[in-house]
Amino acid sequence: MALAPGSVGWLQGKHAERGELGGWVRLRDGREPDALSLVFFADAFPPPVLDFASVRTPWVPTLELTVHVRARPAPGPLRAWFRTRALMQGYLEEDGELWDASGTLVAMSRQLARIHRAG
Repeated sequence: MALAPGSVGWLQGKHAERGELGGWVRLRDGREPDALSLVFFADAFPPPVLDFASVRTPWVPTLELTVHVRARPAPGPLRAWFRTRALMQGYLEEDGELWDASGTLVAMSRQLARIHRAG
């Protein structure tokens, strides 16, 4: 996984407050992506909600995940982009897109998650 420059400023305490994160991903063992790996990659990236300064925990458990596989991916790394537009009462949604090396949208995801609260 390689995260897109500018989308992980929160790692250094610089929150852009956009709730977006992206990058590129491929399987570590060198196999080309397939439909099953798209489901895995849809949940593998850090949650974009970490871009909000109000979020003070790295643990954002998934409550529900839906992945729509749109096409069989072409060989090569996948480009991913994830967005969170709403964080309300500890709940958030995360929308994701996975694009193959040929520029085809191969999967879309939606995730419902909750900000973990201590105690």
